[in-house]
Amino acid sequence: ALYSSEAVLRFVEAVVGRERGSMHRLADPLGACTVNVFRPGWSHAWHFDEAEYTTTLCLQAAEAGGEFLFTPPLRSSQADLQCAQVAAVLRDHSNYVAADDGGVA
Repeated sequence: ALYSSEAVLRFVEAVVGRERGSMHRLADPLGACTVNVFRPGWSHAWHFDEAEYTTTLCLQAAEAGGEFLFTPPLRSSQADLQCAQVAAVLRDHSNYVAADDGGVA
């Protein structure tokens, strides 16, 4: 229900500074929602999301760690890896939030 909510779509537009009505949902029902399940000791490595914007909902807090690292846009295309900027982000860790139960990042 969250994904199909017009209110959520308008909220995301407002948060990222886009004009009202300018954002659209992914038409592919299989690609529209990704679910990651982690067992104790598992983690999600650094990666670039493929979508221009991503909303992450954490349903359960980690027992330890659980930092959600994010950046402003770093690259202009998939081929542009921005290795120096990624290395600086990983060293600095200034853009992170704790991922608590029900947290949205």
